[in-house]
Formats: sequence, C-alpha cells, structure tokens
Amino acid sequence: MKIDTVVGESLKKELKPIGDTMTADWLKLAGADGKAIIDAYHKK
Repeated sequence: MKIDTVVGESLKKELKPIGDTMTADWLKLAGADGKAIIDAYHKK
C-alpha cells in the first residue's frame, strides 16, 4: 500500500469549510477551554 502525503490544493479547498464547521460546532460544546486549545494550535 502506498500512502501519498501530498494533498492537492483543490482537496484542501474542499475540506477547509467542512473542518471550519466541525471546529465551530465543537467550540460551542467545549467553551473557553476548547477555544484555548484551538488558539494554541493556530499559534504553531
């Protein structure tokens, strides 16, 4: 089995809104602690 680690830009564009929606939904449940986790992740 070969796993391709290169993701095309079109796939990234398609997945971005899905990830944004999932993150927003999760943040509604996770509250301030969840926001701190996401903020720390984005600082990387």
